[in-house]
Amino acid sequence: MRNLLFFAVITAFVLAFAACEKCYDCTKKCGICTKEGYETLAGCQGDTALNGFSVEAWKLHLESLGYTCNYNNTVENVCGKEDKEELSGKFYECLEE
Repeated sequence: MRNLLFFAVITAFVLAFAACEKCYDCTKKCGICTKEGYETLAGCQGDTALNGFSVEAWKLHLESLGYTCNYNNTVENVCGKEDKEELSGKFYECLEE
């Protein structure tokens, strides 16, 4: 009887844990760069404004031209594999909470 109760508790625990959806912190890297007398430039990972470069490379290049750049990342919290995959397809980096 004791083994049956133990098995039932373990089974319930495993089923409850498996039913929980994983949640993720998803970040899309974005930046904004300014230079006095010039147009403000902004872009996010995957945007055409970055011409295929990463936000980090874009920032370094513009800072070498005298711009002041800061990150202004977009952050979303989602639960479920489908939502994570959707954001990952839009250049978000998702980490499990």
